[in-house]
Amino acid sequence: MRISFIGHGKQNFYKLVQHRIDLFPENLSSFKAGCEHFKIDCRGIKPFYKLDLASSALYFAMNKSSDIEIVKHLQAAHRQLKL
Repeated sequence: MRISFIGHGKQNFYKLVQHRIDLFPENLSSFKAGCEHFKIDCRGIKPFYKLDLASSALYFAMNKSSDIEIVKHLQAAHRQLKL
């Protein structure tokens, strides 16, 4: 089984329609947008496992030389999402 964890949904959809991957994680709204973007009938693509992200630890990976202001901005945005 070929799995993709690329963060950009359009890349995952491209790989899926090219038969380069078999599955990828996606939220419902991004899934629908990918179907529309690639003009494919996604009724044959079914979710098979719901990820419980509330109990998962998620991380941003950044270069050590990243601008500290960008790091702070991302951290603040993440805190807002968790509220």
